[in-house]
Amino acid sequence: MYVSLNSRALRMPGGTGTSRVSASNHARDLCPSLTQGVAPSENASQHTLSRSPRPYPEAMSLPTLLTIGYEDADLYDFLHTLQAAGVQAVVDTRERAQSRRKGYSKTALALALAQQGIDYHHLRALGTPPDIRKAYKLDRDFAAMKAGYTQHLATQGEALTELAALAVKTRVALLCYEANPQECHRSLIARRLQEMGLIGEVQDLRVTSR
Repeated sequence: MYVSLNSRALRMPGGTGTSRVSASNHARDLCPSLTQGVAPSENASQHTLSRSPRPYPEAMSLPTLLTIGYEDADLYDFLHTLQAAGVQAVVDTRERAQSRRKGYSKTALALALAQQGIDYHHLRALGTPPDIRKAYKLDRDFAAMKAGYTQHLATQGEALTELAALAVKTRVALLCYEANPQECHRSLIARRLQEMGLIGEVQDLRVTSR
């Protein structure tokens, strides 16, 4: 079924499909090939400060990174919000890409996004480790979750570089559950990428009902 949205056709998934879904004809999972073209870091000399490798020439401006949460969001409204923001790829930062909310588990979501011409990538390495996530669900102590997740994030340099490289090539939105980014680990991912000098502005999208 196609629904017209601001002169753009929004195609909603329907029926049953195959168990294996490709996000698009050109979609692929994040992999080290995304970082091709990243210049290796050079050894610092006595008179030169060493710098982390970047996935783009210094003359280029830093890419903008978007984030979005699907808490309480209807799938139709979620897809429309992504389209309105010009999102070309969604990076799922959930450790387990499963949801009780219809349409947001990995296979169903990848299919729905593909039908809107949006690529889907699941970057599990940036998900919240199970023990930290479980503790947060019990006490809702974001400060404690932030401390534990920040330690985990410090070990995920390769995944962060892959994400930054993708953001250079296409307009990316980080996905997780919480509607409020300040209560979600995706805000910590975005902040870390800024600290590394890999991205510029961060825009937090809010799903609005139509």
